[in-house]
Amino acid sequence: MTIDTTVLDVGLDPAKFRPNEALIVSAALALDMQAAMSFKTGRNVLGTSYGPGWEESTVAPLDQNVLKTYEMLCSDAPDPNPLFRQELTRTDLVCAATSIWFKAPLYTTRPWMYEGTGKKVRTIQYGEIRNKKALPESGEAAD
Repeated sequence: MTIDTTVLDVGLDPAKFRPNEALIVSAALALDMQAAMSFKTGRNVLGTSYGPGWEESTVAPLDQNVLKTYEMLCSDAPDPNPLFRQELTRTDLVCAATSIWFKAPLYTTRPWMYEGTGKKVRTIQYGEIRNKKALPESGEAAD
């Protein structure tokens, strides 16, 4: 699975991913995550996992393959304007390109944002509990 910025906005919750699901994070999003975590903690956290339960996570390189896929998303869009409206950032588009290149579905809280890509991005609505074993003992989703 991959994620976009909207998932970070609501919180990365292991209960909302299938058990043993690996998380592939776009390098562009990893930079945003690094900056956010550094500001919160006041220290460098690069190279660490994203918290308990993410030992299988990896940062996908921003290489020529992802860049070509990004270019394809931008050039093949029926109308490129919606791709660059305020709600869909360049980071989100790099996340989408990473998703396409690695053939990994993209978790997002706003699947409709990717409609302008011509259905090239396979999105999954983020928010549903998919792993009850990852819930705290009280049975409620983690903060």
